[in-house]
Amino acid sequence: MKGRLRVSAAEGVRAAVLANAGIAIVSEWMFAPEIADATIKVVLQDWELPRIDLWAVFPAGRTATTKARTFTQFVQEVMRVPSGAASA
Repeated sequence: MKGRLRVSAAEGVRAAVLANAGIAIVSEWMFAPEIADATIKVVLQDWELPRIDLWAVFPAGRTATTKARTFTQFVQEVMRVPSGAASA
């Protein structure tokens, strides 16, 4: 599908959806109150975005800070595909 409206900020996506401009690919938390009160509805419930590689890049010649390493480890855990899940 190709759309006529493209926005790069979450606020623009929210405004467009709430103005009935069409559908959007978003995280459900972004519209949790509106989904709960049926202001908007979830469509294509079983569809997922294709998986992509995500890289953490640190400056060469320097050791990554503890904060940076901890954050990348956190992201790895959050993004990990559960064992037994289908992968694309």
